[in-house]
Formats: sequence, C-alpha cells, structure tokens
Amino acid sequence: MKIFNRGNITYFVIPIIIVIFIFIASAFTLFFSKANASQNIKNIKINSDFELVDQNNKKVTKANFLGSPTVLFFGFTYCPDVCPTTLQSLSVLIDKLGKDKDKLKFYFVSVDPERDTPDVLKDYLSSFNPKINALTGKQKELDVLIKFYSIYVKKVPLDNNNYTMDHSAALILIDKNTHFVGTISYEEKPSVALDKLKKLK
Repeated sequence: MKIFNRGNITYFVIPIIIVIFIFIASAFTLFFSKANASQNIKNIKINSDFELVDQNNKKVTKANFLGSPTVLFFGFTYCPDVCPTTLQSLSVLIDKLGKDKDKLKFYFVSVDPERDTPDVLKDYLSSFNPKINALTGKQKELDVLIKFYSIYVKKVPLDNNNYTMDHSAALILIDKNTHFVGTISYEEKPSVALDKLKKLK
C-alpha cells in the first residue's frame, strides 16, 4: 500500500485551497459589482432638459415627464416587426390596467426622426391604443433620452440608398421623477409585464 507523506499531501492540498480562494473572491466581486450596478441603474434619471414634439406637433419637455410614471418605447415607423408587435402588446396591457392606465404616460419615441414626422407618427399610432403618444424632433434632442436611458440605436444601410434602424426592444419604465426603475423585455409574459406596470409610481 502506497503511503502519502506530508509533502505529497501539501502538493495536492495547496492548489485546491488556491482554487477555492479564487472562487470565493470571484463570487464576492460579482456580487458587489451587481449590487453597485443595480444601485447606479436606479439613480439614472434625465438631468438635462429637451424639447420634442408629439404626433399632434405639441411641444413636450422634461416637465411633461415629471409627476407621472412613464413608459417609453424607442422605435420607428418603418420597423417591420418588433415595433408593431411591441406596441400592440402594450395596447393590450393598457386596456388591462383599467382605471390605473390614467396614472401613467406612454410614449413611442422615434429613433428615426428623418422619416418619422408628426404626421407620419399620428397615422402610425392610429392602429394602437390612444393612450400611446409619440415623440420626435431634432436628433440632438432625442439623444438626451437615448443617452440617459442607454438605448442602443444604429442606422443600418440597405440597398437603393435605403436604411433601417437597429434599436433596443425593451419598454423603459421610469418613475414620476424620471428615475429608471426597470424594463419590460420583448415578449415578456403578459402577467409579469402587467404587474410591473401596476407597480409603477
């Protein structure tokens, strides 16, 4: 029978201890990183004013966001699938909110102001719940919202001098002070999405 001496045991044990230590250190680092990230996300709010227009060409500024929880969806009218699907799902959720829907504001924010004029947006929104309003305007004004809520937007060239827009697909949930409080992901379960809307304050 082969007997391990102290040197042999040390040879095997020390690497195991090192691996365990690294694992624990990594776990703590990940935990605190997530905690800090969560705290930072909750502190995100609009700290610059902006001036946009809605589908009726009425001016909308930061003041219009204050005092009411708000749901934002960034998209564009030429979007072939994600945008109409999301807006239709949101329309259904708004109906299910009942009287609570009047406590919230809903905005479809264009990431394609070049084509999405107020008239185009007004016609587009006619297919969805009337509680949903649209926002468009100069790119630098739209960028205030895009920047503060970390929305991914990219113009993608197509054939014949055409283009499409890649963009974030989630609904952005903000409280009455414009703080970011969460998202409703694309194709989220309706029951979960409805619960998130009901909890907005």
